[in-house]
Amino acid sequence: GVGICRTTSWSSWSECSASCGVGISTRHVETTIGCQDLSDVRLCENRKCVMKEDLHSIKTFPLNPYKIRKGHGGCRKMQKMGPSRIRLGPCVSRRLYRPKICGLCQNSNMNCVPSLSTTIQVEFLCPLNSGDPISFIEAGYDLWDNSWLDPIDQELLHSRNIQMENKFIAIQWILKCSCRSTFSMLKNMIYSEYENL
Repeated sequence: GVGICRTTSWSSWSECSASCGVGISTRHVETTIGCQDLSDVRLCENRKCVMKEDLHSIKTFPLNPYKIRKGHGGCRKMQKMGPSRIRLGPCVSRRLYRPKICGLCQNSNMNCVPSLSTTIQVEFLCPLNSGDPISFIEAGYDLWDNSWLDPIDQELLHSRNIQMENKFIAIQWILKCSCRSTFSMLKNMIYSEYENL
């Protein structure tokens, strides 16, 4: 008889494909011999991209060394965001989240990146036949959107003849950040790109 395919191991998640804004992280999933190996994809965001209009907020960012707690690897305070949804093209997360993203490093040659994170499954509401929500991500685009905080009423959508479908997408959920040298991050990204060729 045909053997049942089972997952035997997972690789660790790759670094986020974008240093700022939304990106993609992948991991390799090994299965039993004779079965096809798979890969998992999740969305990630280390930090927001800095635009010219954000320069004012950077000036007011706490720069004092005493603000950095021991054990945080020189990363300035992680930014706790207020209630936010995730919006991907016409799709929007059903519920609100209060995510954390990484801040800045004291040393400008280093990047503040997640050192501890987990993966959450986020439920999206999408118009019927709108395609894969991940195909809507754009470079520099923020993953977390705090402009639409009203509850989403499915009955109202249904009554207006807007047909929706539910989709679940894996998202990186940051727990802790630390500083890493830009050079080592670049080397890792080039290596992972080379592996994927």
